[in-house]
Amino acid sequence: MLRFSEISLFLVPLALFVTWRVLGSRTPPALVWSALTLIVLLAVGTVWFGLSNRLGRRDVYVPAHVEDGRIVPGRGVQK
Repeated sequence: MLRFSEISLFLVPLALFVTWRVLGSRTPPALVWSALTLIVLLAVGTVWFGLSNRLGRRDVYVPAHVEDGRIVPGRGVQK
């Protein structure tokens, strides 16, 4: 499943390009800087999220499975 940040990292540059093509030289510089700032913030947020939710070096991933009719989500366990 795609995350919001992944979709945003695709759509923000696309929206910026469409705005540039439609408005041409009338594009206000504040709009360009706002879009660039948003892209940088989304990239930093994605990197932070990835680093904060990664498994440890000695952790082993246990995939999702069914126990007693319930779905147990995937997780990392100590080796």
